[in-house]
Amino acid sequence: MRCQYKRLGLIMLSHTAQQFMTSMKVLNRAVLRATNIIIAIILVIIN
Repeated sequence: MRCQYKRLGLIMLSHTAQQFMTSMKVLNRAVLRATNIIIAIILVIIN
């Protein structure tokens, strides 16, 4: 019985880790896009 709980815990942990990695990827993409937009605006202002 205890072994099942341990396995379930591991599955939950790996699932949470996967979700975290996915959200980090999405966040990085959003940050990159925002940075590009900010750089473009700065270039437009300078020119």
